[in-house]
Amino acid sequence: MAKISRIISGSPVRPIAVGEPALIHEGNGLRRTTPVLNVRRVSPGEVRFETKNTQYVLKISPANRITKEQIT
Repeated sequence: MAKISRIISGSPVRPIAVGEPALIHEGNGLRRTTPVLNVRRVSPGEVRFETKNTQYVLKISPANRITKEQIT
C-alpha cells in the first residue's frame, strides 16, 4: 500500500522525535500526527519525516527555522 505524501508549512511545537507524534503549528491551527517512524532529512528550512500512513515534507518559515539539534 502506497503512503500518502503531504507537503505542509508550519513550525514544530516541540522537537520531532521517533516514536512520538509530531505537533506542527500551521496557519490554521495545530496538526498532530501519528507516531513518527523516522526523520529522513533535516535542513534549516525543511524536515522530512514519516508516520505509519504518511510521508511529510514540512516547510518551515524563515522566522521559525530549526537546527538539527532540535530534531531527536
